Amino acid sequence: MPLVRRHGAVDGPLDYTVVEPADGDDALPLIVALHGRGDNAAGFARLCEELDLRARFIVIDAPLATGGGGHAWYEHGSPTLEADLHAQVATVVKLVDLVAARYPKAPRPAVFGFSQGAVVTLQALVDAPGRFAAAAALSGRLVAPPPPDAAPLPEDQRATAILVTGGAKDHVIPAIASWSAADALARLGYTPKRLAFAGTHSVPPEVRDAVRALLRQTYPGL
Repeated sequence: MPLVRRHGAVDGPLDYTVVEPADGDDALPLIVALHGRGDNAAGFARLCEELDLRARFIVIDAPLATGGGGHAWYEHGSPTLEADLHAQVATVVKLVDLVAARYPKAPRPAVFGFSQGAVVTLQALVDAPGRFAAAAALSGRLVAPPPPDAAPLPEDQRATAILVTGGAKDHVIPAIASWSAADALARLGYTPKRLAFAGTHSVPPEVRDAVRALLRQTYPGL
């Protein structure tokens, strides 16, 4: 499918790149994509193109520069890490709301991210329940989980299809951290699907295929 890239047109809190079909209309599903530390929207857009879906990808640039054109969502070891993550989720949701207002015919958006982008994705499911129709957290962890005795979310807020992945040889964010995040989401009433793979901190073909399947399940016709 012929795809085009362009710079985001909404004046908002973060820069972003749009990846969409050349003949796309206003009713295309909006899929928010969050890159990992050291990457940027231009680099992560390649993964969106490889998914080859008839959707409008909103590929957001994280706000913190890491050098060499890379960006990050947060600083490792920050003493205010939880507060930083809550703020980043609020910023992402604000931008998504601005973009969604331009496309009122589009269905409820989806979100996926890798590494730090997965961390933001997971936190969004806790901080902004019900905002996304689907979410995929690729090799991430939940920094600020809900308390163990948190009540399950109302049914309409937990109606999100979720994929959580982890690599058996991942030494950046070990798979056990991904599974712990999935457990926390389950306590809120979500039903996350888990995908374990044999590799390292990466997005191998089987993970890419699972993201594509999740989005096609969420938006029939993709």
